Amino acid sequence: MSFLTLSILFASILSINEIAAKRIEFRDISGEMLPTIPYNSTVLVDTSITKFDDLDVDDVIAYKTPQNNDGNKIVINRITAIVMGDMALGGHASSCTDIRGQNFSATVDQIVLFAKGDDNSCSLPGIDYPITDKEYIGKVVSITSTRNMN
Repeated sequence: MSFLTLSILFASILSINEIAAKRIEFRDISGEMLPTIPYNSTVLVDTSITKFDDLDVDDVIAYKTPQNNDGNKIVINRITAIVMGDMALGGHASSCTDIRGQNFSATVDQIVLFAKGDDNSCSLPGIDYPITDKEYIGKVVSITSTRNMN
C-alpha cells in the first residue's frame, strides 16, 4: 500500500467521523411532542446543516432551556413563532403567561424563537422561550419510534 493510498484512506475516515460528529441522538421520554414523537423514540438532531437564522415556524428543534444555560436540560419542541425585537417575523407566540412588558434580553436585531410541544397548548416562559442562537442545538432530522411489542 502506497503512502498516497494511506493518505486518501485516512482523509476518508476523518470525513466520515466529521459528519457523524455533527449529529446527536436523543431519547425522548417526556411525551411533550405526542403524537409526532412517541414516548421513548430516538430523535436524530443535525447540529450543522440548519443554521439558527434559517429556521422556520413548524421546524422541530433541540435546544437548551433559556433558564438553564449549563446544558443540563435539553428540550425538543416545535417552533411556533419567530420574533425580532418587538416584531413577529412568523407564526404566533402563544405563551402560558402574559408576556407583555417582559424583557427577553433581545436586541432589536436579534432573532428570538418561541416553541412548544405538540401536546402542549402554550409556550412556557424560561423553557420554551426566549430561545436564541446561544440555546439552539440543532434541527430534528429523523424520528425512530421504539414500540413495545408485548
